[in-house]
Amino acid sequence: MIPSTPEQWLSLLTARLDARQSRLSALRDYLAGNPPLPEGAVNDETAYRDFQLKSRTNFAELVVDAVAERMRVGGFQVGTTSDDDDAARAVWRENMLDVGSADIHRDMLAVGVAYAVLTGDRRVMVEAPEFCITDDDPRTKLPRAGLIVWRDTAAGMDYADLLLPRTVQRFSREIPDSQLVVAKGSFHAPAAGDFFSENPIEVTRSWNQGQWEPETAPMLHGYAEVPIVKFANRDEVGEFERHTDLLDRINWGLLQRLVITATQAWKQRAIKGELPTHDAEGNEIDYGAVFAPGAGALWTLPEGVDIWESSQTDIGPILTAIKDDIQHLAAVTRTPMSTFMPGGENQSAEGAAFAREGLVFKTEDRIARASSAWDRLMRLVLDTDAVVTKWMPAERQSLAERGDAASKAQDLPWRARMETIWQFSGEEIDRMEVERAAEQPVPVAAPVVTTEADPAE
Repeated sequence: MIPSTPEQWLSLLTARLDARQSRLSALRDYLAGNPPLPEGAVNDETAYRDFQLKSRTNFAELVVDAVAERMRVGGFQVGTTSDDDDAARAVWRENMLDVGSADIHRDMLAVGVAYAVLTGDRRVMVEAPEFCITDDDPRTKLPRAGLIVWRDTAAGMDYADLLLPRTVQRFSREIPDSQLVVAKGSFHAPAAGDFFSENPIEVTRSWNQGQWEPETAPMLHGYAEVPIVKFANRDEVGEFERHTDLLDRINWGLLQRLVITATQAWKQRAIKGELPTHDAEGNEIDYGAVFAPGAGALWTLPEGVDIWESSQTDIGPILTAIKDDIQHLAAVTRTPMSTFMPGGENQSAEGAAFAREGLVFKTEDRIARASSAWDRLMRLVLDTDAVVTKWMPAERQSLAERGDAASKAQDLPWRARMETIWQFSGEEIDRMEVERAAEQPVPVAAPVVTTEADPAE
C-alpha cells in the first residue's frame, strides 16, 4: 500500500536508505583505493599487513573516470530555437554545475545513482545517494516522494526533509548521546598498525532509528512534482560493481609478487659436509662471523665441505597472470587496456581502436541515460516544457582530424560545423558568432551620380 501520510513516507524511505548503506560503503571503498585486503598468511598478521596494504591498486577509479571524463554537458536547447539558451546557461553557471555535473556523473557511474535537488528558490543542490533517496512510480519512473537527510553536529540535531508534490515536510531529532562525536572528515591518519577504515562520505548512523518529530506543518515548495532528479546508471549498479571479484584477484596476485620478492631478496646458503664445532683451544666457532659475506671476503673450506646456494624464484609467470587479469578487467568493463597500462605493450593499432570504440559506445549509452535527467532538471528550473540537453561528443578527435572533416562538410550550416565537427560548446559558439559578425567588412555605399541640367532646356 502506498503511504498516505508524511510519517509513513518517512518510515519507508529511511528504511530503504539504511538498507543500502553497506553496499554504498563497499563501493566507495573500492573507488577510494581502499578495497578489502587480499587474503594472505594468518600467522604474524602484523608483519604481513604492510604487504597487504601495498598490494592494492585502484583500478576501480580508472574504470569510472574513463567514462566520466567523456560525459560533458555542452549546453541546452529550450523551445524550438537551435541556439544555446542564455537562461539555462545562467542557471548552470550560478549553481557551479561544471563541477557539480562531474560529481553527479561520477556518483552515477561509481555507485549506480546520483541526485540533484531543487530548492524553493530554484537553486540546484548535488546530493550523494548516502543522504538522498526517492520512491519512483513503476510506470512513469517519476518520483512520488523523496527524502534528504543530514546531520548538524554543531546544533546536535539530525534533519530530514520529505519532499512530495507541491509540499515539503521537515522532521528533526536530537543526535543520540552515543553518536555525539566530532566528525573525522574524509580520511584520518591511521594509528600504528591501523587500517584506513573510513569512507570519503562518512555514514556512521542509522536514519531509520530514533524519534523524528515534525518541525512545522507541511510547506509549499512551488513545484507540481517532487523536485528531486535521479541520475541512474544501467540497472542502477556501478561500472565495476559486478567485477569486484576480478579486482580482488588482481590485488591478490600483486600481493603474491610482493611477498615473493621481499622474502627472496637475498639468496640463502647452507653448508654441505661436516665442520668442527670448536677450535683447537676448545672455543665454540661462530660460523656466522667466519662466513660473513663481503666484497673482499675469502672463505677456506675443509676438504669434503661445500656451500649450497638457493636460486631466486621466477616471478615472470606471476606478472603475466596479473596482466591477463587486467586484460580481463579491460574486456568486461569495455575500458581500453591503455587506461590501465599506458605502455600499450602487445596491443595492435586495430585492437586499440576497437577497445576505444567500445568505450565510446558505453559512454554514449550513459550519456543517453543522464540526458533525460538533465532535461527534467532544467525543465523544472526554467518552468518550461521543452528542454534538450546538448553534450560534447564522447569521442574526441585530433585537431587535424577535425580540420579534415570540416573541409569536407562545407554544405553543413556554420553553427552545425562548429558544434558537431569542431566540438565547441554552445557558449563558445555564441561568442564566436559575435566575433565573426564584428569581423565582417562593412559594405560601402555606392556613390550617388548626379547630372547637371541642360541650359537649353
